[in-house]
Amino acid sequence: RLHRQPSELEAFVDLCESTGVRDVATVTADIDLGNDDGLFMARIFAAFAAKESGRKSARITRKALANAHAGLPHGPARPFGYEDDKVTIRKSEAAVIRQLVYRFLAGESLRSLTSWLIEEDVPTVRGAAWRPTTLGAMLRSPRIAGLREYKGEVIGEAVWPAIITPAQRDQVLAKFASRRNSGRRAPRKFLLSGLL
Repeated sequence: RLHRQPSELEAFVDLCESTGVRDVATVTADIDLGNDDGLFMARIFAAFAAKESGRKSARITRKALANAHAGLPHGPARPFGYEDDKVTIRKSEAAVIRQLVYRFLAGESLRSLTSWLIEEDVPTVRGAAWRPTTLGAMLRSPRIAGLREYKGEVIGEAVWPAIITPAQRDQVLAKFASRRNSGRRAPRKFLLSGLL
């Protein structure tokens, strides 16, 4: 499809006028953009395309919300701690998550835990290097507590089993909040540590 919004059609028409193109062949019809009737037909097709695009988007949104309320998994990638079906726990990774949560709640920083993951050769799902931001997102994730999230909000229990308890997740979130509110960072022993 050439366009899905009338504004996209108008930009295309301007381009055709500036380059001297009049005849446009489409699957549904051939359109002459050089006269009023052809332009009128093109605008009708654009309006239909916009309507269908909006209806499709609404159907997808409704389906995603229904899946979320049913607690079904989502997303293309396998989440860390779970198998490819996104439901079955992968025991080796679940053990890592539990250890990370325990150590984070005991006071270790995300940076030191990230270094530990790298030193232990624990791979990420996609094979990329561990980063504190990636680790922090995983620890805050409702998924590992067996909760289903939709657009950033927990809406209920999920069909997959939890790796940590919801109470542990609440403790993790509280720990993140206290660190953010304190505005304090871990003391640095060396100049440029954490950068080099």
